[in-house]
Amino acid sequence: MVNDVEFHREVTLGLMDALQKHRERLTVYLHDSMFKPKDGSSSSSSSSSSFDLVSYVDAVMPGDSLRNAYYKEGFNSNSLRNAYYKEGINETDVAIFVSPEFSIGYYRELIRRARPRMLIVFIHEPNMDLSRLQYIINMHPLVGVAALSPHVAATVKARMRMHHVHWMMPVHAVGCANTCFEGWAVQGKFEGQRRSYSSLWEAMANQLAAAAGGSGAAAVQAAPARLLQQQQPGPGRGPSLLGLPQQLRPHVFLYRDLRYADYYDTLCRSQALLPLFNASSGYLRDKISSSVLASLAAGLPLMVPRRFLEVYEAFKEEHVLLLDDSPTNEPGAAELASIAKLSGPEGAATLAARRKALAQLRHVLNQHAAAKLDGLMAAAASRPHASTKQD
Repeated sequence: MVNDVEFHREVTLGLMDALQKHRERLTVYLHDSMFKPKDGSSSSSSSSSSFDLVSYVDAVMPGDSLRNAYYKEGFNSNSLRNAYYKEGINETDVAIFVSPEFSIGYYRELIRRARPRMLIVFIHEPNMDLSRLQYIINMHPLVGVAALSPHVAATVKARMRMHHVHWMMPVHAVGCANTCFEGWAVQGKFEGQRRSYSSLWEAMANQLAAAAGGSGAAAVQAAPARLLQQQQPGPGRGPSLLGLPQQLRPHVFLYRDLRYADYYDTLCRSQALLPLFNASSGYLRDKISSSVLASLAAGLPLMVPRRFLEVYEAFKEEHVLLLDDSPTNEPGAAELASIAKLSGPEGAATLAARRKALAQLRHVLNQHAAAKLDGLMAAAASRPHASTKQD
């Protein structure tokens, strides 16, 4: 399995979960930034941006009973390789490409050296240049094309005029040990074109002003917000980039580039996850958000409009916190009203029910993904190590 980009790591972890039964035969190649320099120095950018992913796999995948009793045996750092060095690439049965549309050159080289019987490619950006997508699919005579959700698969199928595109949503199961939940979280890449921050900030500021130090604590005071960002270092990623008003900064906590153990722990301590999808992001049309995988991984319910259930078909009402998105509600007000309900007398019971339902859904999705992958690999078993079309 290869993910030679600096993102989509949660997809890699989910696939490693789904491929547990094949772990003795599986080698995972990750982007160079996920590894500390071989000389042990700290000068490389990789040392500050690896998020300790390799250490996290070592600690969690083998199965520390205090953290995740599901795993009895599993992966270790010997299963993880630095894609940059291309070490140990031998003739293989199946190659799984997590993000091929972002690093075509590398995948072409791996196919040439490994001569897999079959490719399984996960497409994340169905609306990218059509010729680029077609090139990926034409790199090998036997390719299973997959997406993480039915609506993304449908878009790929329509654009590529393909007979079938698989969908599977494998999810890394986080062992959340917390029983005390507080506040809400927003995770992902902080960009205005992805999420609608400004309307939420305005509603929070209005509510804080209305409370004005009175005995009726506003939701923003009772429920701290956690903003989690897992991406490569870069300038200008603080509160000013998010348009966060000064008066809200004591109530909104910004976490950047957390180690994976801390990232999941912070998610687990929250009551709910706000994806804050906006109309231009495409997440309710033909893309999938990392917030969906984070919700399933940590058992953290998403606050979403009803439209979400129409797009993400695997989710039902028992898995989410539905927002009152009626026209009379001001932007941001629906989220704060839902947060306030979680602080009410029925909030704890609601949260427990959602977490239980999400755990059950995660199990079903992982079983579905494992069965799909097993079927594809079985189909490849009788095929020769074919020469690729590029040859």
